Amino acid sequence: MSYSYLLDTNILSDFIKHPTGRIFSQIQDVGEEKICTSTK
Repeated sequence: MSYSYLLDTNILSDFIKHPTGRIFSQIQDVGEEKICTSTK
């Protein structure tokens, strides 16, 4: 699988604080299958 977007700490923090906000909308537009996060 090929990912297009790597979410950094600031983006994840905003998404957690505002789960139906701007980041959520952008993830829906792109498609969640193209999103990844780092575990390190």
